[in-house]
Amino acid sequence: RQVSLMEHEFLSKIQPEEFLNQNWAGPQKAEKAPNLTRHIQYFNRFSAVVSSSILKYKDTKQRVQAISLFLLVAEEARQLNNFNTVIEIVAALQSTPIHRLKISWKLVSNKLKAIWENLQALTSIENNAKRYRKALLDAGSQPRIPNLGIILKDLTFLDDGNPDVLSDNPELINFGKLRNLEGIIEQIQHYQRAPYNFEPVKPIQTVIMTTEVWDDIQAYNESLICEDRDGKTPAMRGEIVADHNDTIINLDLNLTPEQLELAEKSRHEWKDTQLQLGLTTGNEVSKSGHLMMRENQSWNKMWFTMQYPSLYYYAKQTDKRPNGVIKLMGASVEKIGKKKNFAIVISHPTSRPYALRGDTDKETLSWYNDLCNLLSS
Repeated sequence: RQVSLMEHEFLSKIQPEEFLNQNWAGPQKAEKAPNLTRHIQYFNRFSAVVSSSILKYKDTKQRVQAISLFLLVAEEARQLNNFNTVIEIVAALQSTPIHRLKISWKLVSNKLKAIWENLQALTSIENNAKRYRKALLDAGSQPRIPNLGIILKDLTFLDDGNPDVLSDNPELINFGKLRNLEGIIEQIQHYQRAPYNFEPVKPIQTVIMTTEVWDDIQAYNESLICEDRDGKTPAMRGEIVADHNDTIINLDLNLTPEQLELAEKSRHEWKDTQLQLGLTTGNEVSKSGHLMMRENQSWNKMWFTMQYPSLYYYAKQTDKRPNGVIKLMGASVEKIGKKKNFAIVISHPTSRPYALRGDTDKETLSWYNDLCNLLSS
């Protein structure tokens, strides 16, 4: 209930103009879409709270209890039509540091595993997130928190796939596009006007907002402590696990001096560090090349490297460290625009959509086909 209150408070502060012109994705997003940006940051933070709260437990039984707790929270959020929190928790449980914990997942009860299967089906983006959209519609007039990622995907498709003026008469405004945009924003405003009738409990909300969280690399290293690459837990390795201030810590296993040195070098050799720390196998590179990426109403040429489960993009081909990473695991790819000069959009439930195109339609189609093959394998 408290996370639903917090989600609605974030949602209710977003102004209509923040959804225009992809303001949430541009370099001035903090000024042009401050409330939407804060909501996106909260989404990422809460997912990190979930994964960090599970990984802090090095005792397997306690870790299973933590996974079970968040499955119950996600199911309660689903029943409250708080779909954004459902997605946040599912994203955390599907992340590599949590998903790889085979022993922990094996010990989750069959009842909760059934709930987990239903939650994954609900949040799947297959068939344009058909099940989620139906559940949102079926909620009727009850309070609802929509999935922000899908709203931003719809707005990106609408913006990139439809010109501002009519193609056969550039002097005429494309009112069809404006009507569709108005419809999406009106629906969001409807959700904003239907709050939950729960009593706020500030201490709980404060804990959620102040809990220490780990970044992706630290979370993966903690996951390796929980269950190493041989599938052994600390107890199976004969290591001591101690309870300290309600946080389970491992007393023996830390990064080796070589790994620490490698982490320091990561400022210049970021992908090599990921490889040697075991975050990638090094065998997944399947495509590299220049693509145009839509950012802040303009197309910017960047260098892309596809290395499943991620697509890295760089300002220059010679750069060692990428400007950003597009998640491919759990993502979908679609074509938008006309048959000629079309673009592709990569969408993921936990991040904004990315519009890409090559210098030619042939190049764009090649990337589209390779992405489709990779995501379906």
